[in-house]
Amino acid sequence: MRAIPNVPLSIYGATKAGIIMFTKSIAVEYGPFGIRCNCIVPSTIRSPMIEPYLQDEKSRELLESSFPLRRIGNTSDISGAVVYLCSDDANWITGTTLTIDGGISAK
Repeated sequence: MRAIPNVPLSIYGATKAGIIMFTKSIAVEYGPFGIRCNCIVPSTIRSPMIEPYLQDEKSRELLESSFPLRRIGNTSDISGAVVYLCSDDANWITGTTLTIDGGISAK
């Protein structure tokens, strides 16, 4: 879920914002029962959905150059954060949105 407005995808953006607010509501509602809820907001990662865009070298290089880290994310870039948030080391973290995007939202 990308938390940056994207034209002309207003419905897409609204649903993603809804998921973020839903995450916060779940955290507040179920926190008293010891249940934590957090939202991961990844940017573009290598997946079957974007593979067609990566086939063309020029398109791939353009996409990679849009990230401050100059590469497209992998699932392993996301999984470490998920494991951490599910661990006891994160037992005081709830209702949070964690953006994992190679720095693109900092631009």
